[in-house]
Formats: sequence, structure tokens, C-alpha cells
Amino acid sequence: MTTKFMSNFELAEEARKGLPELAATVARELGEGWQATHDEHTRWFDLKGPDGEWLMINIDSHAPERVDIDSRLPREIHASGADTHGLRTPEISVALRRGAVTIAKEINRRLLPDYRDILLTARKLATNALRDRAERDDVARTAAELLGVQRFGAGEPSNPLHSVYFRRHHQGRGMTSVEIRPGGYVRIETNGDIEDMRDVLAALGKVPA
Repeated sequence: MTTKFMSNFELAEEARKGLPELAATVARELGEGWQATHDEHTRWFDLKGPDGEWLMINIDSHAPERVDIDSRLPREIHASGADTHGLRTPEISVALRRGAVTIAKEINRRLLPDYRDILLTARKLATNALRDRAERDDVARTAAELLGVQRFGAGEPSNPLHSVYFRRHHQGRGMTSVEIRPGGYVRIETNGDIEDMRDVLAALGKVPA
């Protein structure tokens, strides 16, 4: 009798057949408000918590006897344009044989405390990013009206890490470029003469503090 050899990938695919039940049980064990969801185009299941927590659970393709649990920041934090590159969301691995109840306990013990601290920091960054974008856009609208020019580019950038730009041409004698940076800071470059610069500064001087 010949025993068929199965690769780790094949063993992981076989183990994933039980992933729907495993994810549902883990979500239930994590407590009220947790639920497991699945996108048919992916191998993993999402675990969504009542306070915006987002975990992903999957069988490790290289070690099919283990379950990988990753954490992610909610999409709205990234949509805010917040700079979260310095934040590293935690991940853990648990032996599949230990079962859903123990896996949930390990998530609560080893992953969620650090993850929730990072999530709180990320939300503060998102709040600041939205504030900076609002300040930048207010200054940009006022400056455009005072200078009598239009922004160049397709509308205001949605990312608060980006700037808004204007160009004012000085009757064929040169041009002044105005950059409104995040937080409402202004940068001016010109190849016009001193009178042109005075004209631009006088207009920008009327932007409310």
C-alpha cells in the first residue's frame, strides 16, 4: 500500500476546510459583538470586534499545524491619510490542535492588549490628520479668493499629507507659486520682481489667523 505524500501547502488547504467553523467559534469565544466574515476571494477569515477591531485568521501555508492571527488598522484610519507607517500591528501564531477556545484565549492574552494600544494611537493620528486637512483646505480656499487664482491639479487632495498649490502669473513678467502645506503652513516661490512679491504677501496677509 502506497501512502500519498502531501506538501505543507496541500495540508494547509485541507486544514482550511475547517476554518469557517474555527473562525466562527473563535469570534464567539472572544465575546459579545465579535463576528467572523469571509471574502470568497481570500483564504483567511476576518474577525471584527465591537470597537472597530480587525483581525485576520488563517492556516499557515508553511506550517499547516498552526493558525496565524494578524491584526489590521480599520480602513477609515488609512482613508484619513494619517501617517501610520511607524505603527506595527501585532500578530501571533497558535497550534491548531489547541482548539478554538484556547486560540481565543491566546488572542485575548497575547494580541489584543498591544493591538488596542496601537489602535488608540492610530485613531488619534487620524483625528489630527483630518484636522490638518481641514485647516489646510480653509487656508487654501481663502488664499485662492484673495489671490484671484484657481488651484492647479484636480481639486483639493484628499490626503492631508499632500499640499495644495496655486500659481499666479504676473503680466508676463514671471510667476509666483504658493504651496499650502498640511496644518495651514504656506510656502512661496517666485521669479517675479519685488513688487509682485509684495502684492502676493499683501493678499496672503489677509488670511485670518
